Amino acid sequence: MDQPGIGSTQLPFLEGNWSILAPTLKATPNFYLPPQFRNVVILHIVKNSVSNLRPPLILAIQGPMGEGKSEQTREVCSQLGINVVSLSGSTISGVHEKEPVIIVREAYKEAAFRNKNGRAILLIDDLDTSVVSTHEDRRYTVNSQLVSGTLMNLADDPLHVGDVNTIRTPIIVTGNDFTHLYEPLTRHGRVWFFDWKPDVESKIEIVKHLFVGHVSTAELEEIDNLVSEFQDEPVAFFHQLRNDLYDELILETIEREGRIDFPHITNLIQSNSKGTTIRELIRLGTLKRQNKPRSYIAKSLS
Repeated sequence: MDQPGIGSTQLPFLEGNWSILAPTLKATPNFYLPPQFRNVVILHIVKNSVSNLRPPLILAIQGPMGEGKSEQTREVCSQLGINVVSLSGSTISGVHEKEPVIIVREAYKEAAFRNKNGRAILLIDDLDTSVVSTHEDRRYTVNSQLVSGTLMNLADDPLHVGDVNTIRTPIIVTGNDFTHLYEPLTRHGRVWFFDWKPDVESKIEIVKHLFVGHVSTAELEEIDNLVSEFQDEPVAFFHQLRNDLYDELILETIEREGRIDFPHITNLIQSNSKGTTIRELIRLGTLKRQNKPRSYIAKSLS
């Protein structure tokens, strides 16, 4: 089989289109991995590695943005010792004919090479932002047909990429809206769809682990009140809320000292990390929720 990256000197646009995420073989501290999500990813990888089974090659994880689809997939793989060849949907939206197809094919060959010498998957984040997904306001291009066809070919024959022999390598794609994928690609046997939106219990555990070390143990027991207050917000909202806790401390320290001392700021955050209450988090969250995208174009033109 080809060495990974073969031909990239003739195709410079391939460089930097994907990254290789090596596993740590241990859990990320204070990261809660919902069992139902973990089990789906594990089953997909294992079934595609058992010779007497022929499951769909592609697992499509679909759900609202900011709920941890990609991050949790990478965490599962990291814990299990599986390399992740990570490709963004935006990189397979090139305007040049066949360019996105070559990127997908080469990324799969890269993943297959690493799968042969260990374990690996191909992860395509936000596939619905690529040329594969077509909407009423998005023209169905030649590249749309070619990339859809490439994924179908891989699903039907994962042992060959053109005239190159490969080994069966699981593909996982994430997205918010897969209703606009080319219908033949989505048929049974090619893609296995999994809807992910954490239920209340899972979200409470996720958020609780996020704030370990940032609020006191007593306050952690009340974290369900924080989740209930912002029940319609995604997990990413709580990530940002945790980071915002230290804005005032950071700015006051820099103003007082007249410089940025990163080690000192880090120590200050660690020493002040458990003084926040759930009431204060709700106050900060309310302010954050009011900060929505808006346009000032009309005002500036008037």
